Amino acid sequence: MKKNLQLVLCLMFLLLFLILGIGTVSASEREGKTMDVKTTQETVKNFVENKQNVWGLEIADIDIKYISELRGLDEEINSYYFHVKSEGNLEGYVLASANTKFDPIFEYGTFDTNVDDYIGEKIQGNNKVAYYLGAGEIEVSTNGNELKKKLKAKKDGLVELLNNEGEYEEAARVADIPIGLESNQEVIPESEMTDGFNALAAGPKTLQVYRVYQREPGVNHPNSACGPAAGASISNYYNDYRYFNVRDSTYYGGAANFIDHLYYDMNSATWGTNAYAFANGLKLHLNHSMTGWYSVSSTTPTFSQMMTAINANYPVAMVSPYLADDTYHWRVIKGYDNLDGSYIAYVDPDGSYSGTRWSSWSTWASKIDTVYLRR
Repeated sequence: MKKNLQLVLCLMFLLLFLILGIGTVSASEREGKTMDVKTTQETVKNFVENKQNVWGLEIADIDIKYISELRGLDEEINSYYFHVKSEGNLEGYVLASANTKFDPIFEYGTFDTNVDDYIGEKIQGNNKVAYYLGAGEIEVSTNGNELKKKLKAKKDGLVELLNNEGEYEEAARVADIPIGLESNQEVIPESEMTDGFNALAAGPKTLQVYRVYQREPGVNHPNSACGPAAGASISNYYNDYRYFNVRDSTYYGGAANFIDHLYYDMNSATWGTNAYAFANGLKLHLNHSMTGWYSVSSTTPTFSQMMTAINANYPVAMVSPYLADDTYHWRVIKGYDNLDGSYIAYVDPDGSYSGTRWSSWSTWASKIDTVYLRR
């Protein structure tokens, strides 16, 4: 009897060990491991060499120069910013993760001139700390607590505004959007077919979508015209490159008039354009001359859904409900790259940088709505 009891106790301890031990992730594994600049610099060099289609550089010419560290709201270093140079010329940039819990590369892109008119203009030449918040958002502040207060105030203000306008469902959804960078990673199925297009076709693939600047001279509401400007970029693409019979900037005598027209169609407001208004307004516009358009919207977009749209040659508009200095800011996804990661190519209707930006999808997914128009 005593031996049986000892055996039972041993089995119970073994079972308890298995339950607590197997599949348990240590605190260090959950938090990831911070990498130094030199290690990250090597990762960036290998990445650039593998992405020469973006820069068009010869491997022997590539020089990766460290510029600055960026932090998260917890004050921990979460990324390093590098310049990509060739024969002394500034060709592009890479924002790389400093922690193994994130994707290795956050953002990358090229410069049209030998001047850093994207991240560098924010983080260089001041005594403040630079913070990377994910979803293409970089802010500078005296400290993380001050920035958190600023972000929370912006978020709370938008939630209050939406509640006051009776948009209770939207207000609740915005309240749940996380502040700062998360380490959530989307796992994409090995194979997926949608609408007859292979969502996992080997990338990269980009569409000929170009930025329409929301602050073009003559725009009536430049501070809140990002949605209409994004719609103008999409409409121009449909007219110029897919040869659809839709009205573009030329039809309205220029980008400013076109943006103002879409501002009306989308029923935009001083705080911006929500996804519902954007979808209905752009559909209304596209159907002016060519009927049969309908919208596909998502508040929980996935990388494979976005790829399916791009493979079918439909640009995808995405909106961030709130940023530190903006609400309902729109951008246009024009492509993707699913080789060695999950990256989106997009253009932003605001800011001095007019080129195509590439960014890790994992930093966006939980913070955006997406809309695309198809037929």
